[in-house]
Amino acid sequence: MNYRSLKYYLALLFIYPFFLFGQTQLTYKNAIRIADDMFSKKDYYGAALYYQKAMQLDSSDVQLWYKLAESYRGYNDYPKAAFYYLKVYKKDKDLTIPFGAFYAAQMFKSSGNYKYAYKYYKRSKRVFRKDKKGYYYQKVLQEIKSAQWAKKHQNDKPLFEWKHIDEPVNSYSSDFAGIFINDSVFVFSSLRDEKMKDDNVVTDTLGYLSALYKVNFKDEQFKGLEEISSKFDLDDYHIANASVSPDNKLLYFSVCNRKLKCRIYAAEFKNGKWQNPIDIKEVNTANEEYTTTQPFSTLINGREVLFFVSDRKGGKGMLDIWKAEKDDFGKFTTPENLQNINTPDNDITPFFNAQTGELFFSSTWYFGFGGYDVFKTPDFTNDTIKPENLGITYNSPANDLYFNQYKNKLAITSNRKGGLTKKGETCCNDLYYYLIPQLDTVTQQPVFTNLEEMNRYLPLSLYFHNDEPNPRTRDTTTTLTYEQTYLSYISRKKEYLKEYAKGLKGEEKEDAETEIEDFFDQYVAQGMKYLEEFTPLLLKELEQGKHVTLTIKGYASPLSKSDYNVNLTLRRIQSLINYLQKWQNGKLLPYFLRASKSGGKLD
Repeated sequence: MNYRSLKYYLALLFIYPFFLFGQTQLTYKNAIRIADDMFSKKDYYGAALYYQKAMQLDSSDVQLWYKLAESYRGYNDYPKAAFYYLKVYKKDKDLTIPFGAFYAAQMFKSSGNYKYAYKYYKRSKRVFRKDKKGYYYQKVLQEIKSAQWAKKHQNDKPLFEWKHIDEPVNSYSSDFAGIFINDSVFVFSSLRDEKMKDDNVVTDTLGYLSALYKVNFKDEQFKGLEEISSKFDLDDYHIANASVSPDNKLLYFSVCNRKLKCRIYAAEFKNGKWQNPIDIKEVNTANEEYTTTQPFSTLINGREVLFFVSDRKGGKGMLDIWKAEKDDFGKFTTPENLQNINTPDNDITPFFNAQTGELFFSSTWYFGFGGYDVFKTPDFTNDTIKPENLGITYNSPANDLYFNQYKNKLAITSNRKGGLTKKGETCCNDLYYYLIPQLDTVTQQPVFTNLEEMNRYLPLSLYFHNDEPNPRTRDTTTTLTYEQTYLSYISRKKEYLKEYAKGLKGEEKEDAETEIEDFFDQYVAQGMKYLEEFTPLLLKELEQGKHVTLTIKGYASPLSKSDYNVNLTLRRIQSLINYLQKWQNGKLLPYFLRASKSGGKLD
């Protein structure tokens, strides 16, 4: 399986169920045959179980390791997949199986281990360098930069914590595409493994189909679960990805066959019942080999616009985002590809905020923390504006999708750790929500208090070069600011790289250099960045007349006697005080001296 085989993975966004059957005197060949058959049916969990049985009989075959890694990747067991891909790479060195390092890096990234993701993406680069304009070489270059970006931001402080929705909305299978259609109704899609036993064995998978559900929402409680799609005359199809038209008359959704080829349909709720769904032929393709899915309907400049996802011809990558506008006759115009935001990878789950004009979507190409991250663009028609990653508040190392907002209600789909699962902690998608305490009346964006913003940066860690500031002295004070010591420290990065990798060659040298890059980028530079962002927030609190006490703890390495280290620690603390007192020509100094007009004090 290569990377492009992920093309349809998120057409519906569920993990396939599995079945097990009895075997007596299981042989190695039979175990492989059964596992291969399950894998071909995208039954990755069951395939992994039988590949494991084969491993118990003979664990020497590198091809078997690779098949097991592929199965673990298929149902998002990132650590196990990384282990076996790495095992393949170390044995084969990408000579006969060229994707060992590449997929090991992917799995490390999806586990949040960005240092190793960076390391093995760099090693996989040589495999694809013969075709430098090809997809895989360009993908590796992008992912190397993305892993560095993720390392720099993985310790960012989230603005809030998403709330996991309890049963019966979330299940032990896959629940996705949740959306508040109004203040009191939440609609979502689900593939329900109703027959799953406590030992994870399912006796029958023939009837498994995704369906649409709705639930009432009041006082942060989700109650009254009801299936919507059972009202439609669409037997033997997956039905998912609901969106309501701006006039609240139509419900758009995806209808997909067993091969996950999808079309967009719409149904009207009239006279107390659902009318027969209709195929939106203007946006669907005549060629059944292509898929059209994940509709989102909105209003732009007074006209209804339908965003959707498709892999049809004319796209930029694998799954692309498209749009079509409804004309005066109630028909959709010829779909247009959103060339300015689509990439060579998958770009999916569009949501348009009609109040702000921002388009949100998930992608595996732009710099991110995991597989799919959520991004936004303030103007999808402007090719000079790069989509912005929503950051650690919204994204995780896993897949984060279907972000949407209704007034102060946010919803997101994710297979991040913390969901309901019986097949591995990141196997399946779950639904999360958040209620914004305060909403800007103009931008409709969350408003957080200054104190909440400040707490994102605490505790704040700062780093110094050995014996700095003012080396080889027993002074307890210094005139240097922390910023000056930081600039001096960061300027020695090349010196550290050379010294740390001295005497090493090949992969060992590369590993050593990665360690130093990681330290300077993720810790030293990040600490200074946080200090620069924290200080203006501190000023805001003081300007409101607040009394703020900062607790500073200093540390020194045990290379010298304890009394020497105590003095060094005092100099380091003083450098931070100097930074604060001299920041922006002394804006904080009156608060140190108890001479501010607001009455604010800083201790």
